Order: sequence, then C-alpha cells, then structure tokens
Amino acid sequence: MIVRVYRARAVPGRETEVANALRETTPRIGAAEGCLRAEAGRRLVERTEEFLVVSVWRDLAAITAFGGDGVVGEPFFPEQLVGLITGALVEHFEGIDSS
Repeated sequence: MIVRVYRARAVPGRETEVANALRETTPRIGAAEGCLRAEAGRRLVERTEEFLVVSVWRDLAAITAFGGDGVVGEPFFPEQLVGLITGALVEHFEGIDSS
C-alpha cells in the first residue's frame, strides 16, 4: 500500500477556485483503478492558501497507470488546476498496516 501526499499553494486570490476544482476532481482520483481512497484538505491555521490531496493506492504501478510515466516522482494535477496552483510537491510513503 502506498500513501501519496500532494501539497500545493493556490495562486493568491484563487483559493475558492482551487477548493472547487478539488471538490470536482478528488472523487475521480478515488474512483481510479488501484486507488483505495482519496481525500482533499485545506490548511486551517495560517497560510490558508495551502491545499493537499492524500490518496491511498494499492501500489506504485496503480499510480503510474493513473497518471502516466514519471508521475511517481513529480506532482501532476488535473487540467482544472492549471494556472490556479503553485509550489506543488508530492511524496510517497509505504503504508503501515494498522489492522
């Protein structure tokens, strides 16, 4: 299991548009083959322009199948977010079974 953490900042003044785009696109990520769960969030304290998407995937191959080659090492985002975000980064973590 792979936990993918994607963080980005909204272009100043575009925060509402980013939130709306994430409401639309996050369910599509969660519905992708090999994605077990996807959730979006917005930072509560300070720097409210920061957003994240945390998704849990079966394996790295599922992430690659969804986003294409190179997606594991680089942030990718849906077309709806082009021009709305900056400073994106992505990290992947091996999931720890807690059941």
